[in-house]
Amino acid sequence: MTQMDALYQETIQLISEIKDVPRLPSNNDCKYAAQLSLEFWDEIKNTKPNIYYSIQGELTYISLNRLVELCTDNQHIKLVNTLFVSYKSFTSPEVLLDKILSRLQTPAECPYPKVSQEEWTREMSVRIRLRSFALFFQWLDKVIIFNN
Repeated sequence: MTQMDALYQETIQLISEIKDVPRLPSNNDCKYAAQLSLEFWDEIKNTKPNIYYSIQGELTYISLNRLVELCTDNQHIKLVNTLFVSYKSFTSPEVLLDKILSRLQTPAECPYPKVSQEEWTREMSVRIRLRSFALFFQWLDKVIIFNN
């Protein structure tokens, strides 16, 4: 088994572990309207995250904004791989790009209540922008590979 086959099998395993993920309606007029209506940083400032886990600790639901946040907060390589393999089942490339670029544009004022403004300015916002750039280039690579 090649490394690519192993990665594919691991990604399929991760996707199968995510159960009961709500889907948007398939009507083309409103397919992505719910995802576009909530601005990225408005949701992040919300103190109640849109992330739900099963009793076993498995991720069962996460909003697209929170998914992009998790992919750029820490080095969640498995989550990033899962995102790029499955994003077309719940969003479009354009909406995902919009969310990544919104994450890249960090606000001057810290959106996280537990983080000091000094830590946000000096360290955290820079780290988020760097990881957002990395996610953007991965997105670009995947779109070019799969569209050619």
